[in-house]
Amino acid sequence: MHKLIIIGKHGQLARALQQRASDFGMDIVGVFGRDDQDLTADESQLRAFAKGLPKADGIIIAAAYAAVDAAEDNSDTAHKVNTLAPRILAEECASRNIPLVHISTDYVFSGESKTPWKPGDTPSPI
Repeated sequence: MHKLIIIGKHGQLARALQQRASDFGMDIVGVFGRDDQDLTADESQLRAFAKGLPKADGIIIAAAYAAVDAAEDNSDTAHKVNTLAPRILAEECASRNIPLVHISTDYVFSGESKTPWKPGDTPSPI
């Protein structure tokens, strides 16, 4: 079985992933939420958290600052949760040579593509 870590344990997506992981040959070895690590923390705290994650075959980030209207008023917080924390986790995953999946929404992309979005694609929020 593949070992998987999920970031964002209290959200609907994370709960669904936990429920279905074994159906896809995944063993959840860690599920982390706000009570484990605040994704709005400073960069050094986020790096320490990422380096301290248990050994896994992959990480899924199911956490996001998804309150679109509030994000306009709290852009620094939204940036930390949706950009800085995933970047740091991606760097740690790259150093461990393990995949990271960061799940996004149609609030970032239009949803019009017939193929999966790529990191370099131009955002087109609806």
